[in-house]
Amino acid sequence: MAASQADLHFRRGLFCCGLTGLFVYLHFAFVLTPLQQFDLPIYIKTTILASKSLTHYEFSFHSFSTADLELIAQLKSKLQYAELRIRVLEERLMRIEKYGAGGERLSQAQMQYSSLGLSSVK
Repeated sequence: MAASQADLHFRRGLFCCGLTGLFVYLHFAFVLTPLQQFDLPIYIKTTILASKSLTHYEFSFHSFSTADLELIAQLKSKLQYAELRIRVLEERLMRIEKYGAGGERLSQAQMQYSSLGLSSVK
């Protein structure tokens, strides 16, 4: 008798899950507007991802292949080079704005004298 009771509870639970799935489908198909139908899966995914606590280990480098790691290293190197290049160009622009077109050719000593007003820059 106990086996048939467990079987009956399982069937009832399965029936309830199937009925719930049918009602969710009917609501999704016939009640929601097309925009709501488009937004609902995105909302569900973002809600699940936001509620999941992500640990450091899930993003560790152990999950990347060696090709991915090489690509990451290459991109980091390119980013550092681009940042350095931007810094150099910004310094050149500052010199041009401050000292004029000839400001690019000034040495550090000439710029210091010019900023102190000790001598004129030629």
